[in-house]
Amino acid sequence: MKMLKKIIIIVCILILIIMVTILFLINDNNSSDQSIEKIQDLSKSQEIVKVQDYSKFYTVKNCIDRYFSLINSNYSLNNILDSKNDINSMKEMKGHILNMLSKDFLDSNHITVDNITDKIQTSNEKVDFIPLKMDMLKDNNIEKYMVYGILENINNKYIKEINFIVNLDIKNNTFSIQPIVYDNENQEVLVLERTNDSIQENEDNKFELISIDDEYISKEYFKVYKKILMC
Repeated sequence: MKMLKKIIIIVCILILIIMVTILFLINDNNSSDQSIEKIQDLSKSQEIVKVQDYSKFYTVKNCIDRYFSLINSNYSLNNILDSKNDINSMKEMKGHILNMLSKDFLDSNHITVDNITDKIQTSNEKVDFIPLKMDMLKDNNIEKYMVYGILENINNKYIKEINFIVNLDIKNNTFSIQPIVYDNENQEVLVLERTNDSIQENEDNKFELISIDDEYISKEYFKVYKKILMC
């Protein structure tokens, strides 16, 4: 009886993994086509590869989740603040967000702690990021990841598609994030460019590679599967 129960559980898990994989493939071929077209004009010499290392995949996801945990604080960076303590706390939170953003992104957009709410997209509700596609360009100690995914709210309601470039400094175990914003007037082609710049450590940008086993992967698949069913 116990053996039969184990077999049933294993079969259910296999069916679940197959169904989630099929759903990912369908989504990848359909809903993501427009966004993916914007990042496919890449030089072949760059040796860009699809991420198949689950440890790296979920480590990068974790970096993005940490970014959104700050963006989601109090569900908005644009809340009206009344007290001096609130203002100081908000300024400190903005500083933590700056620590996670890439130097190129900060410099090219002239971002400071005073104007960050005008330069990045904020949220008026708590959101969850679901990565659907991830490509990587390795350059010495820096690994650059192009991440495509979707945002959902806590009720599993689809919000929008979104892209990020995430840089991992393997030598220093530091990371930086570049949010990508598309609109009707800005249809830029994204290129993962090589860089020799290391990522300077601060209090918010350290990472550790996530240890992955079959149980972890099954749990992640199951979470995504539940979200898809509830959409």
